[in-house]
Amino acid sequence: MPGRITNNSRLISLIGLIGLALIIILYPYAVRSNGVIVTSIGEKSACKEIISVGSKITEIAGHAINNANDLEQVLRGLTGTITLTVDNNPRSCKIPENMTLDLTITNIKKTGFKVGVDLGGGMSYVFKAENASVSRVLDILKTRAKVYDLFNTKIDATDNNLINVISGAEEENSIKLITERGILEGKIKQTVSLKEEKGKFTFGDKTYDILIKNNKTISINKTDYLAGNEFYLNGLSVKIQSISGNSTVFEIKIFDENDLTLAEDVARTSTNRRIVKQDNYYIFAINTILSKVASGNFAKATKGQESVINPSTGESFLKNPLIISIDDRTITEIPITSAEAGKEKTELMIWGYRSTMEAATGDMLKLLSTINSKRLPVELTLVETKSVTNSDNSSIKMFIYVGVALSALSFILLFAKYRKKGVIVFPLILISVGEIVLILGAMSLEWFAVLLFLFCFGLAALNGEIRGWIGWITIILFLTLSVGIAMSKWIIDKYSLYGLIAFMVFSFSQSLYMTFGLLKNGTFAQTEYKNLVYKFWFVFGIAGLILTPLFFIGILKDFVMTFAIGIIVSTALTKPLYSNILEKITK
Repeated sequence: MPGRITNNSRLISLIGLIGLALIIILYPYAVRSNGVIVTSIGEKSACKEIISVGSKITEIAGHAINNANDLEQVLRGLTGTITLTVDNNPRSCKIPENMTLDLTITNIKKTGFKVGVDLGGGMSYVFKAENASVSRVLDILKTRAKVYDLFNTKIDATDNNLINVISGAEEENSIKLITERGILEGKIKQTVSLKEEKGKFTFGDKTYDILIKNNKTISINKTDYLAGNEFYLNGLSVKIQSISGNSTVFEIKIFDENDLTLAEDVARTSTNRRIVKQDNYYIFAINTILSKVASGNFAKATKGQESVINPSTGESFLKNPLIISIDDRTITEIPITSAEAGKEKTELMIWGYRSTMEAATGDMLKLLSTINSKRLPVELTLVETKSVTNSDNSSIKMFIYVGVALSALSFILLFAKYRKKGVIVFPLILISVGEIVLILGAMSLEWFAVLLFLFCFGLAALNGEIRGWIGWITIILFLTLSVGIAMSKWIIDKYSLYGLIAFMVFSFSQSLYMTFGLLKNGTFAQTEYKNLVYKFWFVFGIAGLILTPLFFIGILKDFVMTFAIGIIVSTALTKPLYSNILEKITK
């Protein structure tokens, strides 16, 4: 049989790839996870001075923490001075009687199979949106889920106008993030010092007299307000954040999420590319466009504001930075240069820095999801939480039935036609099992799929099996698919299994066609090999033309990825090896 690559080399390569696939598949289940990652911290949580978003907690009060259940059990009734291991460093803090560690955490992610909720089940969260359009809430939640890349979360409305969110185990901790109200505000805080309970509040070109009547009431130009009250000055919303005998803190609102749109470069750039490491910090940055109203508000709010000089750079900045908050939680504070004060601002770079990549990514995704989706019309009320098990295992049964049926059919056909030489059915089945292992390895780690693509194409090219324009068009199409697969999140759902079933039928058909084409009267017809290879690559090319556009149809993506990996492995790696086994058996 012609070819530059020896058949022994092809066999060794197949065994090596199968071994690597098995390691990729089994390793995550052999290694125990250690610790959890903090994704958010409650406003009234204890120990906030030593725990931050992105912190890795491995131990609390002498108990190992490996998942959310461990954390819940350890924190139950825990008070007093405790010890923790945070980011691999021993720490201690005190939990008062009326407080707790209010943390949202996620398990440390491992590679391996990601089973879809339709097969592996998950958790169901049922929410009620009182006096709000359910369809509008669904659109917002689905937009946020897309930003957070929650590929294994299903969001639908129930028959009684409730919202059901079903999530796989690896995404459960993100449900709280996408179901929060999402009220983004850009504001400036201004502290007014008081002397003998009197002071002056300068805003723009005007100055307002302030009088504290008691520690709860403030009079501004003879109008009384309480802490938390809002009023308007020069068309801007001003909120009294706090009142004391020595000072009063005002919040001047400039814009909310409805005044922000993402710049085009943000929409085209992947999330991780907008986070850079500088010194010991991770900096995130999002370029946004301000609305006409927000631009005018910025000019009004910054006009006449007090400036300070940065001693290290000599630059002049406003004393009060621009604060970006979501649901009253400060996300970042952006310095405003004195040159920007009193001028309309059309573009705003929202940036901040965190000590860990996880913390930077978490806050950036929060900003992106809120700007993209806008706020929920109402607060969602959690009505029910329950575990959901797989109720439809028809695709699993079909996979098993088809595998057994194809194996039995191969036994019958090959032994009936070739008698003793029908033993070729055993290497046929073993090679088919090897193909499935390689596909499962690709499902466990997307980059292994790319490795398979490149290896198989390189093998076929070196062996002279890629011929003519059909072969090269096929390579271009499937390399395009490989890039898409590398950038996709792959889960084993019913569509993946349907793709695996379709490939098994294709592979067995390919093997039987090769067997009947190469074995003539019980002897190996070597001259037919090249013709068969050409036919296989022709079919391969047609498959590429069909699969490439189907890849971009949401529900078919997992089907296409599974079938595409299988067909390249079969055509370029396993079927040439099977033909060599046929030749040896017939001799």
